[in-house]
Amino acid sequence: MTRKKCKNAPLLLQNFIIIQNQIECHLNCTRFSSNFYELAKNSTKVAVARISFLMGDLCSMMLHPQSKNEPFSPYIILADGRRSAILDDFSSEELEFFELILPECKTYQIKARIADVLWTLKRGKAIDFVKIAIENYQKYPLSHDTIHYARKVWQRAILLALTINQSTENITNPILEHIKNTSSQDNFYLMRLVEILDIAKLTKEEIEVIVAQLETVAQQFKEQKLYYQSTQYYQCALKWTRKLQNKELCYKLLYEIGFSFYQNALAQPYEFQSTSHYENALQALRQIPQKHRDTNNIHALIVEIEKKIPESNQIALEYMQRVETQIDTKEMVEYSEKAVSNKPKFKTLFIFANLINIETKEYFQKQAQEHIQQFPIQHLFGGVHINHDGRTIAKTPPIDLKESMTADFDTLFPTMVQNYKNYIELTAQAYVIPALFRLLLEHRITKEDLYHICENSTLIPKERIVVWVEGLWYGFELNFLVSIQLLVPQIEHFVRLQLKVRGAKTTTIDKEGIEIEQGLSTLLDKEEIHLILSENLLFEMQVLLTKSLGYNFRNNLAHGLSEVGEMNLYPAAYVWWLCLKLVVNNNSFDFKQED
Repeated sequence: MTRKKCKNAPLLLQNFIIIQNQIECHLNCTRFSSNFYELAKNSTKVAVARISFLMGDLCSMMLHPQSKNEPFSPYIILADGRRSAILDDFSSEELEFFELILPECKTYQIKARIADVLWTLKRGKAIDFVKIAIENYQKYPLSHDTIHYARKVWQRAILLALTINQSTENITNPILEHIKNTSSQDNFYLMRLVEILDIAKLTKEEIEVIVAQLETVAQQFKEQKLYYQSTQYYQCALKWTRKLQNKELCYKLLYEIGFSFYQNALAQPYEFQSTSHYENALQALRQIPQKHRDTNNIHALIVEIEKKIPESNQIALEYMQRVETQIDTKEMVEYSEKAVSNKPKFKTLFIFANLINIETKEYFQKQAQEHIQQFPIQHLFGGVHINHDGRTIAKTPPIDLKESMTADFDTLFPTMVQNYKNYIELTAQAYVIPALFRLLLEHRITKEDLYHICENSTLIPKERIVVWVEGLWYGFELNFLVSIQLLVPQIEHFVRLQLKVRGAKTTTIDKEGIEIEQGLSTLLDKEEIHLILSENLLFEMQVLLTKSLGYNFRNNLAHGLSEVGEMNLYPAAYVWWLCLKLVVNNNSFDFKQED
């Protein structure tokens, strides 16, 4: 039987019941698809064949557990554009059929898949479906042999529970019990279990259990001289220890990581691999502050490693500590969530993009003047600004307090930048992110939705629509690391294009006669920029993208200077939201239309 012959056959519950009794059970949901397809092709009944093809499509999709909008992708994509099934292939009739068969489904793997698909496509009031998905995902065994399949579905269960604000204790507790009973004989089984809990909200005590077990197994591997395994486990333990903010234990684990890399390098017969391990060892050991290097003879170990590879950059900021201020954001969070609740999708997107009125450049300038008057000692001396990798990125001169209220923009700029950075981190944390989570709880944002918006934006050239869509979409996936790497170059392209339209020269010619495009820093300093950007937006772009005192995203991304963590923090989320705001507010799209 072919799909074409059975595409109009009725979808009946009794036929599904007959089919599920003929299907061989598998641990992995995607393995069911081949059985369903085989049954469909061999069937002589069009109704049975159609249901078998439909179930095969349902089971064939690949699960991406941490995606909020596109958790299922095609199993295969061919060079000519053909592909296997995706979520949007299912018709309303087929979704109704899934609802009909859900209570009768006997196989937990398929039942979880049906419920998850229904939740993903329906959202809103489809809360029962997500609960069914969570319950059945937990039925996957967490054994050594099944962890490859089970880790994704258990992680999906955690994400779904967090999405509906449901407690995850009944999900995380069984995983923690398995974690307690592992050893080095299980190889990387423990790490796979711990990976499931990456997105879970755990207590301090639970994290301590994880760290202790990781450290125990790492030590076992070290005693067996299996340094590759010990390095992996110590690195994993360090990642979780940082959540505890236990500096002493972090320094101990950094030493163990460095020592394991060093021992692995000594055991390597190939020079290239040895060099790589030595460099990794040095990188780990240099993260330990000088005052903690007396134990384990770390100084001597560093000197020994430095003899084998070229000298690296020295560590800076070893003794500097982060100062944090506690702010009650409850009312701000409640406002942002309420603003985007219970509204049509596109209207919600418009409201989200205009969630707050951004403070002006004049506001930050006045705030800087008041700050200097209120805290004069901070500004009596000049300052040196050092980046996380030890580079001096800027110096600020002392300020004459008598002239603080009449100081020019350049004098006030360092203080303005610091206040602005505090402002956007609070904005992202209290407004943007809570509203985004609420939006995603009620709506599924697709690339098609974003394409319609971007194609109507006056900011985006037709040949750049796809890139803008991808950049904005990754933000809705909470992957700001990818999002800003796509969007920041597009902002530069927009600025360059608009300057050219207004007759500005955007290139320079070097001594060899080669014409070179100027960077965004130079473009934003041109006189013609005021014809394109308001004073407020220009200030924001400079702090966010080009100024060394600011976040300098454009240059740090272009030169590979940004750490991965920096690109997924609140400032990156703010850059993404600002890009969305610019696209939405320069648009002819009808955001009042129903979904």
